[in-house]
Amino acid sequence: MPQASTLAANHPPDLVVYTLEGTINDFFASHIPIRRKQCDEFAASLYGDPVNPMPIQGCFSYTVIAGHKQSKIVQFRATDSDFDTNILELAHRVHGQHLVPACTFHGRLGTSAPLSIYSMEKVPGDTFISVLSEYMKASGTLPGPGLNPYNTTLDFALFFAAAWKARQVISPYTAQGIHADYQERFKLLAQVLPSRYQQNLEMVRRGLSLLFMPTFPMVLNHGDLYGMNFLVNPSNGHLTGVIDWAEAQICPFGMSLWGLENILGTMDSTGWHYHRDHEALRILFWKQFEEAVARMAGLFLRYGFNWPTGGRNPVDEGNSSFKYLDAFCATCS
Repeated sequence: MPQASTLAANHPPDLVVYTLEGTINDFFASHIPIRRKQCDEFAASLYGDPVNPMPIQGCFSYTVIAGHKQSKIVQFRATDSDFDTNILELAHRVHGQHLVPACTFHGRLGTSAPLSIYSMEKVPGDTFISVLSEYMKASGTLPGPGLNPYNTTLDFALFFAAAWKARQVISPYTAQGIHADYQERFKLLAQVLPSRYQQNLEMVRRGLSLLFMPTFPMVLNHGDLYGMNFLVNPSNGHLTGVIDWAEAQICPFGMSLWGLENILGTMDSTGWHYHRDHEALRILFWKQFEEAVARMAGLFLRYGFNWPTGGRNPVDEGNSSFKYLDAFCATCS
């Protein structure tokens, strides 16, 4: 995920201003002695020139577009943020080539702080957050008919439906381990988060065991389904791709439902704001499970922990994630 962005939508206002060159330089500063030129030359050896950096870069990778048609993506990832190729193959099978292109692993570059190399076809479309930002910049308003958020919402529903229908089987031992991990993490949050979150946290903790009953589906959950990681057609809002599956795992259905909030609202300096059609969009997407435990559990997991440090430590009061916790998880002060 990006370190920061000039795009206001879905990003807390206190993040430093994003610059492409600055982010790339920061990445390679943490992976000395590998140089950007080495990565560019490797990408060119695979698919030819020109090689150009993606406009938005992540904290844990350097990503370029290669080839004369600019149709190939080559990504150099920190080894502690490697893709699970089995998960990538599963995502490709569940959601299809049109949303999740096949990924090829090309080994590693360097011996000291090496980078893992992956390539895939470039999917069409722009990141949802950039399309939303451009729309708001042009119109000065929240999304309306011009952005077609109904198309994005409908395609999101189909995306989750595909996961629901492609139920996965994991061993009881693995399921118990995930359950115990969630229990421990929610217990930790209950110990450190302010009182305004306790009612919803208690609801999650009481209902958590329901998600691990044999009849509740285990599915592939993306894990980081925010506005930078899904692409849309800027002219009609249809979903064109879902990227960055590094945090994906098989776990109870619904643990990524928090991603829907990125379509329904926007964060600015005063907090979270739902778009004018958010209620209709929510009903369109999901009628039965809108307030299910899985959604609330996913929100606490996503925003309650400090992901840049591994996702095991709760965020400190004052962290920008609290704006999201306040928007979705607080019931009293």
